[in-house]
Amino acid sequence: MNAPINVLYIEDDPVDARLVREELRSAESNTKLHLQWVDRLEKGLQQLASHHIDAILLDLDLPDSSGLETLQRILGSAPALPVVVMTGRADEATGIQALEAGAQDYLVKGQVDGRLLTRSIQYAIHRKQAERQIADALVFTERILTSSPIGILTYKVTGECLSANARAAEMIGTTIEKLKSQNFRELESWKNSGLYVLAEKAISSGKLTAADVYLSPTFNKESWFTAQFVTFKSAGEDLLLLTLADLTKRRQLESEVLRQQQFF
Repeated sequence: MNAPINVLYIEDDPVDARLVREELRSAESNTKLHLQWVDRLEKGLQQLASHHIDAILLDLDLPDSSGLETLQRILGSAPALPVVVMTGRADEATGIQALEAGAQDYLVKGQVDGRLLTRSIQYAIHRKQAERQIADALVFTERILTSSPIGILTYKVTGECLSANARAAEMIGTTIEKLKSQNFRELESWKNSGLYVLAEKAISSGKLTAADVYLSPTFNKESWFTAQFVTFKSAGEDLLLLTLADLTKRRQLESEVLRQQQFF
């Protein structure tokens, strides 16, 4: 048997609260739900502060709060918990607004049985966990981009720059905003350096392409880089990833060594 799920039900109508409790008790499920009922939003906020809660069933219209403000106050107090909104309003617009505001599901009272309600709570918990994992992954990715010693840029295959990290801007001698305003298909520096050809090969072949390139001074900074392109998908769209490793100092040192050797 799965571990019990502690559910806080905030509902001011004792009849509705009793019906929900009875429906959950009658549901045939391997998951056991422990329902804690309170009839005011403030009482619910107190329960959240003092008890372990896994999910929240929430009536939007309460004596001390009404509408989406009720949901917003709950999310403000417990942003990590999944919320299933339950209301007597057979109003699809309200349900969509609740979902857009952060609820995991929206159910109309009297139109769900215990089995459906149990499933909704379980799915809400799983969706919230997935949201947290995605958020954690985004934070981790942002830290990698921020601290990376290499330049990292992403593009649409049509050429528009979607993102660039601070290191890329520093290496090229410009700002992230200017990089994101560019379309690589319109840049002479890409065509002259060979970046354009590398990008096209990566897009057409779907394989990684790489080469050392000299980037002419689009931003009044001349630099050598090891450039690598690879395509990837995001939300079903083909995108292009470019990484740049700065070779400028090494190339300058090699040139200086060659220059000195000419005197011997």
